[in-house]
Amino acid sequence: MNNDVVIHARSKTGTVFFLFNFIGTLLKYTGIKASMVNAYYMSKNNDVFHDNDWPQITSRISNVNFDHDHIIHIRDFRDMICSDYGGSLTHPHGTAEGNKARIMSQCNSAFPISEFAVFKQRPSIWNHGYSLDFFTNIVCKEMDSVVTYMNKNNNVKIVYYEDMVTDFWKYLCDINMLLQIDNDKLINMYNAMKGDFVPDGIHKRRIIPGEYKKCFTPELSMEFSKIYKQYDFLHRYID
Repeated sequence: MNNDVVIHARSKTGTVFFLFNFIGTLLKYTGIKASMVNAYYMSKNNDVFHDNDWPQITSRISNVNFDHDHIIHIRDFRDMICSDYGGSLTHPHGTAEGNKARIMSQCNSAFPISEFAVFKQRPSIWNHGYSLDFFTNIVCKEMDSVVTYMNKNNNVKIVYYEDMVTDFWKYLCDINMLLQIDNDKLINMYNAMKGDFVPDGIHKRRIIPGEYKKCFTPELSMEFSKIYKQYDFLHRYID
């Protein structure tokens, strides 16, 4: 993977934006090559994952060069679950979507997305929709690896989906603390990208931060907040 920067961004964190916009624009205006991986894990060694989970992780990071710069792109996982659920309604095709649809059909409470998030009869936590179990068993272990890596290296910058959709200039400036792009080039990048992802009123995706407040029970939301307290860079998500 001959790139200058690796972007770690799990599905439902704006990955389409990265794949079809940011990476190309970055190369066009700065010459910096970037790639994206659908995982946050920051090691080639498995010290934490179950044997049946490790192949899913290693298949995503096998070509990552950890000597390159790294952007860790994060979103409130509660909103990621809402987006995952909503995406299955608007784009109900594919194996994973079919798996999720079968679970969704059994979630009939007043808070079906909350029920979906804690549904226990999944054959696997992979390809059956985001869940509290996926967050605790996969994402949190990945976050632990980010902390460990950042304690030993300074080539990492954590940025947030919420800033991307509410204050895109701040978001680019945060990334630039790592990439050190000339200000004129950064402005050109901003002008080239700013209109391509901002909600237009008819966007089907659940893009506005805090969507989970309409969809989660307070008890489930608090379960996530308790975990967020364990990571300094996730404190912004504590209710």
